[in-house]
Amino acid sequence: FIEDDEELSHMMIPIFNVFVKEVFYAPTLQAAKAILDEQNIDLIFTDIHLKNENGLDFVKEIRTINEELPIVVLS
Repeated sequence: FIEDDEELSHMMIPIFNVFVKEVFYAPTLQAAKAILDEQNIDLIFTDIHLKNENGLDFVKEIRTINEELPIVVLS
């Protein structure tokens, strides 16, 4: 789950935990990339607008590595 709004993250993570085994949280794209390097990720939720970053650019980058990983873009 990639979201730079800490308050929103604290609200959303418990909801995600109802549906998935484990949630990894990244407030930045750099943190998200580090998680992707370390963990086996089955689904990505990313915000479009992050501080000084763009979630859509991240999606494009991920697609060059993995075309099948499900990605949900939040606005």
